[in-house]
Amino acid sequence: MSNKSGYKYLAKNVGLLTISNFATSFLGFFLIPLYTAVLTTAEYGIYDLISNTVSLLIPILTLNISESVMRFTLEKGADKKCILSTGLRILSIGSAIIFLALAVNSAFTIYAPLKEYGLFFWLIYVTSALQQIISCFARGLDKIRALAISGILGTAVHLVLNILFLLPLRMGLTGYFVSYILGQLVQAIYLGIEVK
Repeated sequence: MSNKSGYKYLAKNVGLLTISNFATSFLGFFLIPLYTAVLTTAEYGIYDLISNTVSLLIPILTLNISESVMRFTLEKGADKKCILSTGLRILSIGSAIIFLALAVNSAFTIYAPLKEYGLFFWLIYVTSALQQIISCFARGLDKIRALAISGILGTAVHLVLNILFLLPLRMGLTGYFVSYILGQLVQAIYLGIEVK
């Protein structure tokens, strides 16, 4: 690959990822006024706590496997199916640990909001970690276009369902969680199809 075509390739990939990341950032900025208007202070606090806790737990319980998936997928001659299946195996172990912790919390009510929203907490963890692993696998396979499209698709699903669930259907925090889970899931499914 010549320098000129290398720069062109880099510029195209940077442009695609920038568009995808901008869409996600714009969504977050656009939806904060909606959340504060529709959700109660307590609901917004629970949403924030669950989002931050899941973000903290993913790298710990998955051993940050998504980064390893990308790094080893980039190697020539690597067994890509083995790399992805290892990542998914570690995800399933982390998911089982979360499930057991939520079952203990449900039995002994250690933290009441987590008892009420335990299923959503688990699904957010699973779909977020899955999306991260498959996104890094797609990066390793150089599927940058598919990665950008998946980001825009996930953002669009999340935005449309958020507005639908929070405004006309008035589902409150449950509506937010369902829209977030489905947005992450759509993104993971699309990428899963693209990296076959």
